[in-house]
Amino acid sequence: ICDRIIFCFTNARSTFYTPGDTGPLLKALLNSLPAKRIPFSKENTFCFDSESFRYLVAKLNRIKFNSMEEADYNGSWEKSMTELNRLIGYIHSNMSDPIILNDSHSAKHAQLMINSMIRPMLEAMRNTLRNIILLNERWHKTCIELCPKIIKGATAICLECPRKRIKICDFWVATDGLHVVQNKCRTCQCDPSQHYRIDYELEYKEIENSAKPTEEDMRKVLHNLCEASAEFSYFLLQSAGNSQHDPFLLGFERMIKEENDICDEKTPYEFNLHLVEQLQLLKTHYEKANKKLATKKMITELDVIYQKIEN
Repeated sequence: ICDRIIFCFTNARSTFYTPGDTGPLLKALLNSLPAKRIPFSKENTFCFDSESFRYLVAKLNRIKFNSMEEADYNGSWEKSMTELNRLIGYIHSNMSDPIILNDSHSAKHAQLMINSMIRPMLEAMRNTLRNIILLNERWHKTCIELCPKIIKGATAICLECPRKRIKICDFWVATDGLHVVQNKCRTCQCDPSQHYRIDYELEYKEIENSAKPTEEDMRKVLHNLCEASAEFSYFLLQSAGNSQHDPFLLGFERMIKEENDICDEKTPYEFNLHLVEQLQLLKTHYEKANKKLATKKMITELDVIYQKIEN
C-alpha cells in the first residue's frame, strides 16, 4: 500500500510547478513515521495549477482579459494537462494490480498466532541448548530430537503436581503430565491459575548426530529465536496493552524452575545444572532485547510481524 501513495499539489504555478516549501516539510514528516517506507519523489509527485479553472469561471461571467493574461492561463492549462497525463500514466503503470486485502491479517489474528508459538519456540530454545551441551562433550555422538504429538481436547500441564522424570542423553527431562481441564481441572485439585493450556504433548527421541551441526550454527538459531521472541512479546504488549504479563518471560522462568527442581530431585544432575546456567544467560539476552525495543518506542508493523511468523 505504501508504494501506491501519490502526492498532488495545486496552485503550483507560484512555485514553478514544484512542491515548494511544502516538499522538505512533507519529507521530514514521512521520515518521522515508524515505517519510513513511503516514497516521495518526482515520479509519484504531481503539480497542478488552478488558474485555468478560474479563467473559465471568469469568461462565463464576461470578464475581459488581455493577451498576456490569456497566454498565462493557456500555459497554466497546458502544464496541468501534461501533469494529468503523467498522473494517468503513472497509475496505469504502477497501480494496475488490485490491492488484495487478506482478512486473516489482523492484530487479533497475529496475537493468536504468536500465543500458539510461545511454547514451541521456548522448547526449541531449551532443546537447542541441550544439544549444544552434548556437542561440547566430545564423547557424545547423539542428540535429542523433539517429537510433538497433537492432543485433542482441553488439556493442560499443572505446575504444582509432580511430573515423571525420564533420562535421555544424560539429561533428566520432565514429561508432560496431561491434565483434563474445562472450567476447572478434572485431574487435580490445584488452582486453575497453576495450569497452562497445551495443544500437543512433547516426547523426546535420542538420535545419532549424523548431520553434525556446528555450535555456531546452533547459536545462530538460538539467537534468532530469542530475538524473535522479544519482538513478538513487544508486539503483544503494544496490541493488547498488557504490561504485566509477558508470556515469553514467564516461560523462561518456568523452564529454569523445572530444571532447578530436577537438580534437587535427581542425580547425577550436572547436565541439567549446566542447562540452568545457559537458560539464565538466554533469559538475560531476551530481557536486554526486550528492553532495547521498549527504549526505541517503535510501532511494530503488522506486515513485519507476519513475515517473522511465516519465517
